[in-house]
Amino acid sequence: MTTTTDTNTFRHPRYSLLTAGTASPKLAKTTDETAGFASVILHLAPHVASGRNVCPWAASCAAVCLNTAGRGRMDSVQRARIRRTRMLHDDAATFHATLADDLRRFVNACERQGYAPAARLNGTSDLPVWRWPAFSEYLDEVWFYDYTKRPPALWPDVPNYHRTYSHDPGNDPAHTRAALDAGHNVAVVFDCKKSDPLPDTWQGVPVIDGRTHDFRFTDPAGVVVGLSALGSAKGSALAL
Repeated sequence: MTTTTDTNTFRHPRYSLLTAGTASPKLAKTTDETAGFASVILHLAPHVASGRNVCPWAASCAAVCLNTAGRGRMDSVQRARIRRTRMLHDDAATFHATLADDLRRFVNACERQGYAPAARLNGTSDLPVWRWPAFSEYLDEVWFYDYTKRPPALWPDVPNYHRTYSHDPGNDPAHTRAALDAGHNVAVVFDCKKSDPLPDTWQGVPVIDGRTHDFRFTDPAGVVVGLSALGSAKGSALAL
């Protein structure tokens, strides 16, 4: 994959399901120029907002999810996320074909403009996206990555798919320890401002500042990714 250090903004094509990284509060800290990557994210209606549970391991994060951050508070955006989620469950063939077409447009745009493509398919969900046809189709071309609360013991060995375990005080702490012991990275939300320094270590593990960008697959292995609580998530776990 080719990359560039050009500071011109990446020009996203029109998507049906995906959202440009620069338009998502989940990736707002990341510009398209960061490390030469461009990014897209898939926002579904989180937890049970659509009548289908797409976040089976959600605990305290369900109450403070960033689903309504930024443009997410708009009714039209919420309806679109519900529509996508229902399409996934009620018309899977159309959903997967549309997602593959979106990824094709994204990859082609990256190739034309000299960026490496990166995608988060679990922007507001925690689903086994590695089983999706479009994921397999573009696995060799796209850097797929996600935050997840799925217990590490249930992670399949999928190449080119980087997962950061999301620590949640409401979930079994043994899962966090298992992720660290296995050399995976763990995201921890600290109750501090974005401008405040993070601790050097957490439970004896080095902490890196995860607030500068969202491209977790570029992080060193076996670290804690420190983040700051935002909005109503302060003092609580955060949906990442």
